[in-house]
Parts: sequence; C-alpha cells; structure tokens
Amino acid sequence: METRSVKSIAGVAVTVLAGTAIYYELARRRRLKDGEPRGDMSIDTSLMRIEDYVPERRVTNTCPFGEVSPRDGASGDGAQTFSKETALMGHLVVVMVGLPARGKSYIARKLNLYLTWIGVRVKVFNVGDHRRDSLGADSSRAEFFSVDNPAAADFRDKLAQEVQEVMYSWLAAQSGCAVSIFDATNTTKKRRQMVIERCKREPGVGLLFIESICQDPGILSQNYQIKLHNADYCNTDRQTALDDFRERVRNYERVYEELEDGEDNGDVQYIKLFNVGQKVCSYRCNGYLMSQISFYLQNIHITPRKIWLTHHAESEDLLMGKLGGTKRTLTPCGRTFTTRLAEFVKQRARELGEDPADVLVLTGTQAVHMETLKDCATVYPIVKASLLNELRGGDLEGLTDDEIRTLHPEEFRQRVQEKHLYRYPGAGGESYFDVMQRLRPIIIEVERQRRSLLVVCHLAVQQCIYGYFVGEKAEAIPYLPMKLHTVYELSTMLSDCQVVEHELCSVSPRVKFSSQRPPISHSAPTTPSKLSKVAASIRTNVPDVPRKP
Repeated sequence: METRSVKSIAGVAVTVLAGTAIYYELARRRRLKDGEPRGDMSIDTSLMRIEDYVPERRVTNTCPFGEVSPRDGASGDGAQTFSKETALMGHLVVVMVGLPARGKSYIARKLNLYLTWIGVRVKVFNVGDHRRDSLGADSSRAEFFSVDNPAAADFRDKLAQEVQEVMYSWLAAQSGCAVSIFDATNTTKKRRQMVIERCKREPGVGLLFIESICQDPGILSQNYQIKLHNADYCNTDRQTALDDFRERVRNYERVYEELEDGEDNGDVQYIKLFNVGQKVCSYRCNGYLMSQISFYLQNIHITPRKIWLTHHAESEDLLMGKLGGTKRTLTPCGRTFTTRLAEFVKQRARELGEDPADVLVLTGTQAVHMETLKDCATVYPIVKASLLNELRGGDLEGLTDDEIRTLHPEEFRQRVQEKHLYRYPGAGGESYFDVMQRLRPIIIEVERQRRSLLVVCHLAVQQCIYGYFVGEKAEAIPYLPMKLHTVYELSTMLSDCQVVEHELCSVSPRVKFSSQRPPISHSAPTTPSKLSKVAASIRTNVPDVPRKP
C-alpha cells in the first residue's frame, strides 16, 4: 500500500511539474510576442498575467463553484454518492481532533477565514461554547472531564450530538459549496465513530478529520496561557485556573486515541498537523475542497512576524481620481512617503530584533509600484507579481467617478448597488470578487512566509488582503476605510489578528480615497440561535459533578 501511495504522489508531482513547465513556456512566448524585453532582471512570480484573466460573465457568483441543490448526489437508500459536481461543489463536514490547547480552534478559525474568503459558505460549531451556554461555570472544572465521572461523560456526548444536529440543519439549508467545522476534542475512537455514523445519515456530505498533535513545550505553554483567558476561567485566580486546566488535559490524555488509517473500516479521511504546521500528513484527501484545505494547512504557522500593508504613494492619477491609475508620476506628498516608508520598515524591523535585509517586499508590476519602492530597492528583496495589480476597469479604465456617472449612468448605478459583485464591462474588466480569486496565491504566499513582509499595492487589492486577515465579509470589503500614506501593521495571533495603523505623512487635500457604504434601509431582526434555544431547554438537567474536598 505504501508503494502505491509513493507512486501516486510521484505521478501527481510529475504532472504538476510538467504543467508548470508548459505554462511558463507559453507565458514566455506570449511576452516575447507582446514585445516585452528579454533582459528584465526583476523577479516576477506571477502565476498568470492580468491580460490572460478575462472573466466570461458580467455577473459574479458569490460561490465560485456555482450553485447546487442542498443535497446533490443523494441516492434513494440514503447512502453517500458523490458525482463530479458534488466533488467540486458539495457539502463537507470538518471534524477537529486533539487534546485541549493543541491549536484546534486556531486551525478552525484560519480555515473559516480562508474558505469564506474564497467564496465557500463556512460556519464553525464549537461544542465548548454550547457546554458553557448550557451548564455555565459548573462545566468548567476538571472533574467534569474525568473518566471517573460517567454521568458527565454521557452529558458531554449529548452536547456533542445536539451541536451536530444544529450543524447538519445549517448545512442542509445551504444551496452551494458549504463547509461546517465541528470544533471539539473528539479524542476517542468511540466518539469519532459516533460522528461518522451521524454523517452517513446525510447523503452527499463528505467528512474530513483534522487532528492537531502538539508536543512542543513552548507552543503548549503559550496555548495554556491563552486558555486562561477564555470563558471557563475568566473569574478564576490565574494559578488555580492553570492547575485546573492541566488536570483537565491529564483527564483527556488517559483516554486519548490518535487517528488511525483503519477507522471507519479504512474509509476515514484525515489530515494530521504536528506542532501547528511544522509537519502535515494527509490520508485519502480526495476532491476539490479537501485538497484545498490540505494545501492551505501546509502553509500556515504560528511564527511571530509582521505584515505591513500599504497603498502605493500618492500619484498624479490618484489625485485626479482615475480608475486604475498606474503612471509613475508622484506628487510631492507621494515622494515624501517613499522616503519615510523605507525608513519605517528599517526602524520597525530593528525594533523587532530582525535584520532589515530579511524583510520581503511584495508588490505589483505597474510603474507606480516600483516608484513607490524606489528607496527600498537598495535594501530589501522585492518580488513583483501582476496578481497584485489594481482591479481592472475594462472599457472604463482611466475614467473618474464623475465621468462614469455622467457617461455611463447605468454602470454607475449597478456598481453602487452591489459593489463587491459588480464587474466592469469590456475585456479584462473585474469585480472585487474576481480580485479576491486571483489573490489566492498571494494569500498562500503571505501565510507561508515566516519573515516579516511589506506589501505595496492599489486600493482594491489592499482592501481584499486586509479583509482576509481581519475576517471581513466579502460584501463589506469594498467599503473598508483604508487611509493613504498609512502602513497597516498586521500581527496574526493565535486568537485573532491585531492591527496597528502608522500614518507616515500627509496627503494632498484633493485626494479622494476609499468608498463610503451606501445607507442601509433596514436591519434584520435579532433572533436567538438554535443552540441558544437548546441550551436554555437543558440547563435544568445538569448532571451532578463531584467537587474536590
């Protein structure tokens, strides 16, 4: 079996390498045909040229894989059947596995960010949150997780079943590509088999386990400290909380069984992460969604670093408000910013104990990008990628908002109505959603890098990258209030992403920057969630938990 796996992996590698070689040869010939010089020594890591990215439709679908029925691929007897469409667009349940404080919730959060950002409907269902809602403080003590407390163990199973029912109800209501993440420990084969059997009752739903194994003392110590701030221990003395949590972990360790190939009669599909990304193993991960998840998890890590995100310097085109302005002519304010940007990165790198020469700079291929980095070029390695170029305006490229409103009133109206899905007319015209799709390799590269990075780009690209890291919804990304000549310092933490704004210099008074969200006519009424209703109904049935004397 190992021989077949090695041959399969080798075959895939050969296919990928061959396809990559063919693509770059075609791209080289195309550049020569277009008259681009042979002697360009700048680094260009573009996976596609913007000119090649010509969307076929004016209407952008929020799910890039189209729409399918909620249970596409269902057979009459209830067994799971997966058609080609289901493999691309079906429903998937991701089940987290691992001891407490092993980074499961961090992995679930990152998956939620990435999959949502690329257009997949995602929701995380956390059993711990449901336990706290149902039982309150009585369920936070280590005794509640003891193997010597069968009543509490049965109740934990009941809570897990209730969360699954709500999870599958949500999944059944989704009409396209959707992923639900079942965030719990699931540390025993018995519990995992219960999850498998429940999933088999849902035709057309795939099941993927993700196990997080962590043995690094430094990572564990950091995770333990973070756990002390969650809802279980918010009103508990720090040392008392730490001792109790360590006892909880020991209770889980007594029954912990790692995932094995033979579970579910050998049909189990899983990904194992060691020390939050230092090593990743996947087993039988077939289909688009599973392969996307596996690839993404191979690139995340928890190494501390900074991501500095900024717009290119103020230019004459920007001053006039032209759509997609790319000319290199900077204003006096813009030239001031280029100098201060190089000084800022050098100073911040030294404050963080890093060598400034190790900072990687990512930017687009347009003239204004390199003019902005004129003072950085002699210090930092600069990687140019056309994927970081501005949103393409198609036939409206080079026009101002006032000109579009006057000359193309219908296009202006459609854009205001649904800005993140509106696609500019003409060859190469893009929407915000199109930009998000072409930025996927950039996001992976930024996630993969373990050193600090500076990203210089246009507004739409800046908003999309910023929106990914802070977890903003797609429809809100075009209205994110980004500031010109300001560096956004992103620090990706285990629990969230922290942002610090550094305003380096002023801008010209005539500059119009960012977009205002149109007024909302009404707001949706607030209703309690299904899990909240379930929790309220079972609070009176809490099992007795023995207390320490």
